[in-house]
Amino acid sequence: MYGLVIFSLCLSAVYSQFPRACTTPEALKAKSCCPAWEDGSPCGSLSGRGQCRDWVVFTPLSARQVPQPYNDRLKWPRNYFDSTCECFGNYSSYNCGECKFGYFGEKCDQTKTIVRKEIRELSRIEQQRFFSYLALAKTTKSEDFVVLSTGNRHYRDTHRFVDATIYDVFSWIQYYSMKPIMIKRSIIDPNKNCTDQGPALPGRQRSALLFLEKQMQLLTGDEDFGLPYLDFECGRESFGADDVQVYLSSFVGWMDFCGKIDNPVPYCPDAGDDFQMERVHRNPGGNPHDSTARRSIRNILEDFVRPSDGETLERNLPNLGGTTSEIVVGSNDPLFLLHHVFSDKIFDVWLRKYNGNSSSYPNNDELGQGPNECSTPSLPCYLNKDMLQVSTKFGYKYSVYQDLDI
Repeated sequence: MYGLVIFSLCLSAVYSQFPRACTTPEALKAKSCCPAWEDGSPCGSLSGRGQCRDWVVFTPLSARQVPQPYNDRLKWPRNYFDSTCECFGNYSSYNCGECKFGYFGEKCDQTKTIVRKEIRELSRIEQQRFFSYLALAKTTKSEDFVVLSTGNRHYRDTHRFVDATIYDVFSWIQYYSMKPIMIKRSIIDPNKNCTDQGPALPGRQRSALLFLEKQMQLLTGDEDFGLPYLDFECGRESFGADDVQVYLSSFVGWMDFCGKIDNPVPYCPDAGDDFQMERVHRNPGGNPHDSTARRSIRNILEDFVRPSDGETLERNLPNLGGTTSEIVVGSNDPLFLLHHVFSDKIFDVWLRKYNGNSSSYPNNDELGQGPNECSTPSLPCYLNKDMLQVSTKFGYKYSVYQDLDI
């Protein structure tokens, strides 16, 4: 069904942690994530799908001299696993049991390019199908994957792996990468994490969207399904622009899976406890962001500058306040999903216009965001720079609805 899968050495499907099969006491003690495929061999090695291999440690954090942080996400995935599956050819997944993005069929030798459309291009029936798929993903427990919950990141005896729905696993990926980076028991900077405010952001958002899209395809059996995007309009009727409208929409029962946890030490400590969750809500204008850089692809993607000219400062869709403006838990809101698909479209336009590729990835001093650092939480490790490819390399493209000129 639904799951996080693994990235091979070549450009492949981007999936993430933690496979249920890799969180048994035996696997964690051995620090090995090489589950057997259906042929009974680790990573499907007998069928030529892949092999179990010791992963390499890539380039250290950066040239910046800082104390070594305590952070299980840096030098990923060494804190949890020393060996993972390396998948061959067009195979992918934590056990090489699936196809990489853009490939289908029993032998993963059939290609297909999914079209992602603006939601208003969808017929009423197609819109209702999308909403029903979302509801199914929000209520269906993942069979293959669990999420990490802790009382304190420093202490292994507080770690536990708990069930989550398919959509909540997607939300957790965002949550996990957005928790603050720490040195010992103190915060370096509460605004610093492994993804935000740096060049890794668009690639890691892309990988999370690819993950959710693929798993919704697997869940529904609809191989032609593509995530729609919302082109900077609020979509009040379908999604609700404020708390009153949310409560009248299809998403009245949606909850923040990990809740609003200000304490930076735990991971999702109340996962599975319905009483600790908060409803998805909106608060337009309640959480302004002061960002004034013009002609900045980051500010365009983070919705502070108009994409059509790169100059006009404005507050766009995600600045609705409430759930969407909470960096760590914003992905719980379905508006976050549609908006970030649109941001990915802008990213793809930029990549095509400027011939962006892995060699374009900038060197930088942001912890965890160097070009040759492991991107969290992928298994096995892939590099941040690998996501700088046009969308068709991952098996999808965008409709030309209000195409951008930037």
